[in-house]
Amino acid sequence: MSFRHFRVSKLGLIIFVILNLVASFGYAETPIHLQQSESPTNPPKPTLNKEAGKPLTATFPDGRIATLFSSQKEPVNIITQMDSTEVSCSKTQTTSIQYHFEIFNQALSWRWSSHPDPKKIGEILESKNSFSSDASWEKMETSPVTWSRIDSKSSPKAAENLRPDQLELDDELLKSLKVSPWSPWTIGEWAAEAMLPNPETGIEENRVFAGALDLNLTPLQKNIFEISSVGSYFFTITTDSIIGEVIHWTIATSSARHCHLVFKPNIGQLRKQFDDYSARPFPAATPYLWGQDEFFQTKKVFTFAIDFELFQMVKDIR
Repeated sequence: MSFRHFRVSKLGLIIFVILNLVASFGYAETPIHLQQSESPTNPPKPTLNKEAGKPLTATFPDGRIATLFSSQKEPVNIITQMDSTEVSCSKTQTTSIQYHFEIFNQALSWRWSSHPDPKKIGEILESKNSFSSDASWEKMETSPVTWSRIDSKSSPKAAENLRPDQLELDDELLKSLKVSPWSPWTIGEWAAEAMLPNPETGIEENRVFAGALDLNLTPLQKNIFEISSVGSYFFTITTDSIIGEVIHWTIATSSARHCHLVFKPNIGQLRKQFDDYSARPFPAATPYLWGQDEFFQTKKVFTFAIDFELFQMVKDIR
């Protein structure tokens, strides 16, 4: 799936997701249609078993049972080189830093766990859209979902196995910022920009789309710092990263003075790492345990593809 996890293709960082509407009903390859008495926009739904710590299952009126499965790739460390183009508190304007952050991908799918046709066991459910006469069968599964430390605020269970983000800076830049290589310090604001349409004019402009406030850094070794805590994140669009085509930092160098820094990340380097990670196969799926993470609370754009309680346009299921 190359780099589509991220939702601004120009950055290779922002995910645009086109989710398929799907649900489940029918034997073998012959679909069972909804009852004529039911509205096509409000089909009968299975009974969901949402017991904490147990597999999430869906029991259909005819006795068939589907189980939600999850597959997760091992986390990968992404390394981004960022070259400075402006350092307001230094005569030296050009320097490079490295930003390290971990991500992992997850994909969910409904699979038959009880079915009159033994060949269907383990197969992913399929459905058709009720408003298209020539609709094709679509699998009831999500596109790969990306988790990062950005999710640690809203999804601590999902992000708990991801290492905190890290920054590696050179001596010259730290000296300009009046920061010791072994001392904790704070980035007051981190803002990521990209060329995005102005919602009022439709014209593309360089706009801030994501960022963070009060990033507290703790030294790990000389010139390498861990982002040990973040006051808050902010977003204008859905994203899994605070990297843009341009990045701005604002740092207090004293009680009365601030330093403004501008960086350009190496997007080509970043894209290749994501492409390589996307090409890795998913491991075998296992039953999704209800409450194991915050997927259904925070990745709502993906849940429409798998949540029976949200389906309103299902015609046929098999």
